[in-house]
Amino acid sequence: MSSNRRSFLKLLGLSTASFTIGNVLGNIVPMLTSSPKELEEENPKSSTKEAMVTAVVYRKVIDLTHWLYHDCPCWATLPSMKIDQTYWAARDAFTLHEIKFHTHIGTHYDFPAHFIPEGKTQTDFPNPES
Repeated sequence: MSSNRRSFLKLLGLSTASFTIGNVLGNIVPMLTSSPKELEEENPKSSTKEAMVTAVVYRKVIDLTHWLYHDCPCWATLPSMKIDQTYWAARDAFTLHEIKFHTHIGTHYDFPAHFIPEGKTQTDFPNPES
């Protein structure tokens, strides 16, 4: 794995873990990490919650990414991803591809509203960047 991809995945893991831990997992986090006492000993200046977030984020990044490609597998009742070349460098002085796919393809996560009619959507969760 290239260092750029690894750096990106680490950053993505940090963002995703921060969002997930802060907004979804709540009290489940201690089960994913060391005991709160051990975490506070490792991070004496941090609160238990901050120590847990740090422990989860920096443990290890495992790349579970599914590659996206023309006609890659997807949900059986939905059309697969299509990648069509629309311009060619030899003919048009540049190359361009048109990519068509639905939002339920590849590596992703769903909000409760995906299955629950009155469930929460992305806008119901605070932005960890703000």
